[in-house]
Amino acid sequence: MKDSYQKFEVAAAKPEKDPNIFRQTWKWWFLVLLCLSQMGQLYNSQAIPTLQVPFEREMGMNEITYSYLVIAETMPGFVFPLIGGLLVDYFGASKSFLATNLFIVLGQSICAFAAYEKSLLIFIIGKVIFNSASEAAQLARSKIVRIWYINNDVGRALGAAVVMQTMAVIVCDLVYPNLYEFTQSLGFPFLVGVFVCVGSAFFCVKCVLMHRKLLTLEGGDAVEDEGNKKISFKVIKNFPPIIWYLLGAASLGVDAFIIVKMYLGKYLQESYKFSIGQSGAFLAFSSVLTGVATPLAGFLTDKYGRLPMFLNISVGLIQSGVFFTIITPRCEGCYWPALPIALMSMGLGPLLIAGYSSLVRIIDEKELGIATALIPVVISAEVIVLVLIVGRVANATHDAYGYNIVFTLALIVGLSGLFIGFLTQWKDAKGDRKLSKRIGPAPSLDTTLDGGDEQPEESFRA
Repeated sequence: MKDSYQKFEVAAAKPEKDPNIFRQTWKWWFLVLLCLSQMGQLYNSQAIPTLQVPFEREMGMNEITYSYLVIAETMPGFVFPLIGGLLVDYFGASKSFLATNLFIVLGQSICAFAAYEKSLLIFIIGKVIFNSASEAAQLARSKIVRIWYINNDVGRALGAAVVMQTMAVIVCDLVYPNLYEFTQSLGFPFLVGVFVCVGSAFFCVKCVLMHRKLLTLEGGDAVEDEGNKKISFKVIKNFPPIIWYLLGAASLGVDAFIIVKMYLGKYLQESYKFSIGQSGAFLAFSSVLTGVATPLAGFLTDKYGRLPMFLNISVGLIQSGVFFTIITPRCEGCYWPALPIALMSMGLGPLLIAGYSSLVRIIDEKELGIATALIPVVISAEVIVLVLIVGRVANATHDAYGYNIVFTLALIVGLSGLFIGFLTQWKDAKGDRKLSKRIGPAPSLDTTLDGGDEQPEESFRA
């Protein structure tokens, strides 16, 4: 007891001098700030699918025009992330994170104005700004997570981030359609989203100040050297080959989810006769399972490693959900669609955990911005092509078959990702097994204070 009290006194007496003590003391409070700082981005990211029916009606859109809107939303994920990743690596995470949050507020404000004016062109401009900034913010957050959390903490930190994403989607699914039903105004739900973005920007400032304090405690030129002035796209050719298998498996698995999610709200309203508010509540309840599965996946990957195996399980869950969406009986007001939506929701969070945790293990921190940018670039490139196809397929087959043909195409895409996932697991097993190994815990505060020789079993932090 006396020994523990002495350690507490030391930790309290020198919080400003030792960066490891500062990190261990404040890392979970910092994670709360980091999650709250992304609330505005995540809350508004699912607005279009939840309001598809009124959006098509008030903007005068059909299935093909709606697919063009989705492409416009997706385009920044294809064009911007590599450039944004280069800028994030060049300027460092702190400046990039702060700047991108300000642009998120700007983009959402333009969307709200356009929704009131019912101007599709202005709305697309706002969405391009919003999504471009969101992509860069995601890259900056990944670098910050890499600096604050090492070894066993990585999965839990990423798990908390995905839980926050799930909570934001749940709130979006509930609030956006019900605000529209209550006000019959397309612009008001987007205006509320602006205020959420402003609140997130406040937490972003607090987060950046704490992060820069950690860098200052690191000593030397840590703050000035946060960026990598020598970074270039040439580093991509030096990435380990297995990264391309990872990207293929994760991106195609997510693509299947995105295609189904595009039409899910309207599908529930047409096939099961839910109102727009009931449809949003149904989706929100189902998304709770993502929040349950994600921290569990983070815990299991930290404890056992085996990231390729968890990646394949996650992709498999999503595809089973897509399959049951196709074959589930249609009936008015029943809860049959709960099963497929639950399966897809349970697979999405763990897939993101496995994908990003894999990158953190195999890519140097100074190059992580560009590496992380490859995920949205690949996903967006695939989605742009797929949406062009499924938009025309939906327009041609919707009246006769509903969205069954579209969902079947999504299933084919997802199964292709599952096949590549098995190749990833095989490649890792034949190589250094860096993705399958279990990594040891991060150094504890006690170990830091004792100056002990205890070392983690294996560390992949650069």
